[in-house]
Amino acid sequence: GAPGGGDQDAVPLVRADPNYPPRAKQQGIEGYVILRFTITPVGTVTDIEVVRAQPPSIFDREAVRAARKYRYNPSIENGEPISRPGVLLRLDFELPKEGRR
Repeated sequence: GAPGGGDQDAVPLVRADPNYPPRAKQQGIEGYVILRFTITPVGTVTDIEVVRAQPPSIFDREAVRAARKYRYNPSIENGEPISRPGVLLRLDFELPKEGRR
C-alpha cells in the first residue's frame, strides 16, 4: 500500500468486455449504456443500475453482466478500504467497421 496510509481512489484491476447481443449485431444496432454502482471495500461491484441506455433496453443486460465481473483496488481512506457509491461507467457497444452496413 501507499506509505503513510494515505487516501487513494479506487483503481480498476479487472475489466470484462460485455457480450454483443446477437440480435443487435444482426441488425447493425450500436449504442451505449451508462451504469452507476458501488465499489465495495473488497473491490467488488454491487448495486448496479442503468442510468441511461441508448437505444433503451438493447444492451442493458450485457452491460450489467460485464460490470458484475469488474474488480477494483478499493478506495482507501485513513488507511482503511471503504465502500465507494455512485461510480459512473459508460460501456460503448460498437460493431467492427467491416460489420457495418
